Amino acid sequence: MKVDGEKFDNSKAIIGPHVIRRGDKLYGFYAEPIWSRDDFDARMPVPENSTEYGTVFTKEGKRPDPDSQQYKEILKAYNRAYWGWMILTSLAPSKIKFDDVSIDDPGTWINVEKALRAQLGHYEASAVFVLVEEANSIDSEKLAANLESFLSEKAAKAAEALTKDGNPTSKEPAEAKNT
Repeated sequence: MKVDGEKFDNSKAIIGPHVIRRGDKLYGFYAEPIWSRDDFDARMPVPENSTEYGTVFTKEGKRPDPDSQQYKEILKAYNRAYWGWMILTSLAPSKIKFDDVSIDDPGTWINVEKALRAQLGHYEASAVFVLVEEANSIDSEKLAANLESFLSEKAAKAAEALTKDGNPTSKEPAEAKNT
């Protein structure tokens, strides 16, 4: 894909490092944005509600109960698995190897948060989770910084183009040119 005539480059999207020290060793955690959740959806489809979790009766007939506690628990586990997959996928540049969690085993995804907290402690693990969230979100500060940088770069290119076209900008006052 090209944007404004230039190839769009996703390779610079990795953020970090968030550095954690253990003794005299430093460990860098990096996160990258997740461009698609197709892999997750293919491996773990959204659980459908069913009358086996409870029913309500409507004028259309018997329907699954949307307020079923059992179904809400299933959705909660599904969302925890998604968060685990998101952590694993986003932290891939950090090359973390877990003893009991694997991106290849969806049944282990719900354990990644617990595994990181066990190794890093609550606060350091939370900082790594913030890194994951930062890599996968955009906020008004990022948007403003991106816009400022974009406009500055465009202005610099426009000034450079003017100079190359034989219309150099002059530092002489306008009166000096007319005399």
